[in-house]
Amino acid sequence: MTPFRLRKLLKYKPNQKEKALLIYTSGTTGRPKGVIHTHESLLYGGWNTEVAHELTPDDNSLCVLPLCHINAQVVSVMGTLVNGSGLVMPQRFQASKFWFWMVDQKCTWFSAVPTILSYLMNIEEGEKIKSKLGRVRFGRSASAALPPALHKAFEERFGIKIVETMGITETASPLLSNPIDTKLHKLGSPGIAYGNEVRIADAKRDCSGFRN
Repeated sequence: MTPFRLRKLLKYKPNQKEKALLIYTSGTTGRPKGVIHTHESLLYGGWNTEVAHELTPDDNSLCVLPLCHINAQVVSVMGTLVNGSGLVMPQRFQASKFWFWMVDQKCTWFSAVPTILSYLMNIEEGEKIKSKLGRVRFGRSASAALPPALHKAFEERFGIKIVETMGITETASPLLSNPIDTKLHKLGSPGIAYGNEVRIADAKRDCSGFRN
């Protein structure tokens, strides 16, 4: 980038309604779709993450998810930017180094997927460093349903509570989350709505049931 273009970029003040990101869905419900987010919707995604997980400037997050996915871009990046907390971003996920990063960088939470939690259950490094994980407040699981058996086994082995959540690309990731308070957790459930409204529909897309 030339000095001229850099100066021009630094002077630019975006409008909150302007397009900021084009990202594709994973194709869970059909062919991948392109989703356009504004500066405003990305900020709201970060704020929803902050509120749901009770983040503060004292927190420090470890991001090991790919940035081509909405989870990493909004939950890990925007969720920390909106409150000025810290973010650690290794080049890629490595199960053998995960716990070292958590301790060495003084991380207080992480965002993962069930597959990553399974990998971490099958390595010895976590057991060796378990006594040094006192700073870790929680781990966040999303992007796929978390099997209750894995959920319980992970918490029992490492002493770290796992917050199961659900998000979609169209809502800038955060949609549902279990509260931070473990007394309000429900295994096998993605939790309650934060910053969004949710309706439960049947197979015919009828939302007139008593739960709505």
